[in-house]
Amino acid sequence: MMKSKELWLFSKHGNDVGDNAFAFLKYVKNNHPEIRCVFVVDKKYPEAYEAAKQASEVVQFRSLKHKLLFLKADKIITSHVGDSEPWDYEKIIKLREKYPKWAKKHKIIHLQHGVIDKNVSHIYSKKLRPVDLFISSTPAEKKYIEKTLGYESEQVPCTGLARWDELYGAKPERIILLIPRYRADVMVQLPENKKKLKYHFMCTQFYRKYQELLVDKDLAKMLEENDYKLIFYPHYEVQPLIDCFHTNCERIQILDRSNKSLDELLKKSALMITDYSSVAFDFGYMRKPVIYYQFDRDMFEAEYGGSYFDYERDGFGPVVVKKDDLILDIYKWMTKKSEEYKDFTPRCESIFKYNDNENCRRIYEDILEI
Repeated sequence: MMKSKELWLFSKHGNDVGDNAFAFLKYVKNNHPEIRCVFVVDKKYPEAYEAAKQASEVVQFRSLKHKLLFLKADKIITSHVGDSEPWDYEKIIKLREKYPKWAKKHKIIHLQHGVIDKNVSHIYSKKLRPVDLFISSTPAEKKYIEKTLGYESEQVPCTGLARWDELYGAKPERIILLIPRYRADVMVQLPENKKKLKYHFMCTQFYRKYQELLVDKDLAKMLEENDYKLIFYPHYEVQPLIDCFHTNCERIQILDRSNKSLDELLKKSALMITDYSSVAFDFGYMRKPVIYYQFDRDMFEAEYGGSYFDYERDGFGPVVVKKDDLILDIYKWMTKKSEEYKDFTPRCESIFKYNDNENCRRIYEDILEI
């Protein structure tokens, strides 16, 4: 009797095909055809659904079939544990406790969305969202996950992110990527009352600071004189309010996430400006510079607490708090004033364990060990 294929179920949020789950699915399909791969996606997002269908067998998010495949899958692989399953995670914990033999056979692997550099124990602790394998990307992150989330060392392999394989060796263009993280007070929590939310959002410091930058005349002149384009790409949580932002500069684009994938932007951009987003690690992995614009550091640290990652000591570029200093640092980088603009490549070399396109292979091998 022929043995059936192993079933591996891959998922993110259900609303797009970017990120580590889809990158790893493509690796497994291309290199291990003996494994049946299914990607979870939501038909409410037709572009994502069609893109997923072209790459793999798919299943509708939270459908009956999704539930059946979740129970049947040998490996459940997600980049957003707790947000991509067919039930709330509390029910999955109860299932694993009630049926330990099932839990032993059906392993859950968290690929992660990015690199953890903040305290997320209130979301991802082993008590709240337990998994069998929790992928990490740097030795420091691995230790932090073990310390703050409660995992044993063998449960946290340091492999690098799956999506980084596609970033390796990318050739940048004359593009600057402005990509801030969301704040708790600007997250889209009230979609049914967008008018009220829009008013609240436009009163926040977050909105004012970035809108001021988008209409800054010195920045516009500098982009023109040095032949660069700046792309403002708000966080997923802020994207529904993207029409609040505006600019008069032809060299500044305010980009909706439906127009271009983040992975494509990361590969094409030569400089990143962010505040606290862990996507800066993607740039560090590519050995490209980052400027950290942290005008509200006190508020952000009060929300997340301390971290092993110190931006001044460990960051992939300078830290600034004022708009004028940010524009000055952009100028230093644009004009290649090497005597003024520090090379942060040695920091990258010390932070990352690997710099290659073998992250998916390492993840695959570690999954086989559990």
